[in-house]
Amino acid sequence: MNYKRLLRTLLGVALSTGVGAAVTGCAQQATSFETGIHREQTALRIRNDNWLDVRVYLVSESGAAAVRVGTVSAASSSVIRLRGRALQEIRNRGTVRFLLRPIGSRASYTTQAMLVHPGDQIQLSVANQLALSTFFVTRPY
Repeated sequence: MNYKRLLRTLLGVALSTGVGAAVTGCAQQATSFETGIHREQTALRIRNDNWLDVRVYLVSESGAAAVRVGTVSAASSSVIRLRGRALQEIRNRGTVRFLLRPIGSRASYTTQAMLVHPGDQIQLSVANQLALSTFFVTRPY
């Protein structure tokens, strides 16, 4: 009886160690070393140099309703992983724009259209004067 229990315990430890090593190996291959973001995951890196907190929306070229992506505090940076409807818009259309709306202001700014594929990294710098905001898209290796 003790022999069976010992054998079961050893088998359980061996299996859990093997599964843990396999999962760790997959996670390392699927993650970009520099960013820590999954390669298939589209991320939006925002640097907000505006005096106000800014709400960020994704607007598709089809003219569909804007999808709220997140909010970035004034004078700070944030990484927003695009999920749900926002990611679906990228997969379906590929060409998107971002709408920036500072909280407490009537001003807004829409970026030019950009071609984005799943897994791309979008960098957006929000200027104090919204019209001077910049963006670019990078593709992981």
